Amino acid sequence: MSVRLPLEVYETLEKAVGKEDATAIVKSIETAISEATDYKWSTTKEELLDAMRKEFVTKDVFNEKINVLKEEMTSKIELTRLSLDKKFTIMFLILLFTIVFLNINSLEFIAKLFGILK
Repeated sequence: MSVRLPLEVYETLEKAVGKEDATAIVKSIETAISEATDYKWSTTKEELLDAMRKEFVTKDVFNEKINVLKEEMTSKIELTRLSLDKKFTIMFLILLFTIVFLNINSLEFIAKLFGILK
């Protein structure tokens, strides 16, 4: 990035140190300012890119996190389903035994099914 000092600066230096020295001083100052500006620009650009990379997620990282969440949710759903299945089985058996033992006719029917009563 090229930097140019104002004409007034050059004229003031020319009056103080002479034409050749003023030209060399102005070129040196312009070069130094240009290099400092370029360095600061590249540093700021890199800092900004690093900050953006830290804040934003890439597609691969996003997919990886989604897959981990899917696996966790699938395992939790499976555990919950098994737990509910066990509970419903126990409740069904309790209900069946309650009906059978509290109803005389169902006891006779079951005995006839298994051939105990004729």
